This record gives sequence, structure tokens and C-alpha cells, in this order.
Amino acid sequence: MFSPQEVSSDLDAAIGRLGAAGADIEEQRRALQVTSLCLRVLRGYRNATVAGYPAKADQAAGGQAVEAIFGLRGKPVYDLVVDVGSRSQLHYPREDLLRGDEVVPGSYLIWRQPADVVPPLLPAHFVPPKAFGFYMSRLAGRMVLPTLQNARDFLVSSVTLGSL
Repeated sequence: MFSPQEVSSDLDAAIGRLGAAGADIEEQRRALQVTSLCLRVLRGYRNATVAGYPAKADQAAGGQAVEAIFGLRGKPVYDLVVDVGSRSQLHYPREDLLRGDEVVPGSYLIWRQPADVVPPLLPAHFVPPKAFGFYMSRLAGRMVLPTLQNARDFLVSSVTLGSL
């Protein structure tokens, strides 16, 4: 059994590993698997130790991102992302997509739109169904690294849940 602080440290390393993966698809997949595992462990810990965790998660952007990732049943997280590669035209005008350190040369991982997943994602694939709305509002079409960082911040150090 690992402490929540150790899992948090592993999560930070996994997110860093994903950022450093560049266009290496296998490394992206491995880093996403570890990231997903760490988020799942921290979510379970918070659910067991924070009274009213589900309601608190539903009210916070980072919590909604966590619930969207884990609300989908039967799909690995790495099937939900796509590397759109470096493009001559950036993802503007949405300022939340490309910012500072989150721009990783050669790696533009974004969360897929539900219609772009094979087979397409439907609200019925999510448990609870409201997680589909969270996926649409917090993940679909957005950069992966900042959304994972938001999920991490919610689980590890949010004002809503308190520090680990």
C-alpha cells in the first residue's frame, strides 16, 4: 500500500513523462496508463476520506475532469486522446488550449470528440450519465496536459478537498 503523497509524486512524474513523450505513441500510452492509475487511486482515496466527495467533484472543474475520465466504462484513457501533431496554424482563438509550459514541441495531445472515438461515444457509455456532460465541457477538444494537471490539482491540493 502506498501513501497518497507517494501516489501524488508518481502522478507528477507520469504527467511529466507524458509531456516529454513527444510524438512517441508507445511512450504516450504508457504515461497515460500510469497517469490514469494514479488518478484512480487518488480518487478512491478522496472518495473514502472526504465527506460528500461526489457532490464536491461535481461542483469543481478539476473534479468534473476526474469524473469524466473515470465515468467512461470499457475504454482505456489512451483511446480517448489523439496527437494532432504540430500544425502551422495553432488552436486559437481558444486561449485555454495552448499556454506557456503546456505547449510541448512535437506533441499536441487533445481529447477526442465523442464522434471521433471508434465506436463513437454516447451518453449511455458513461456511468453516471452526467459524466458525458463533464466530458463534453471539460475534456473534448482540449489539450490533455492542462486537463490532467487540473484533475491532479483537484485531487491533491484543492481548497475544496484540502491538501493530502
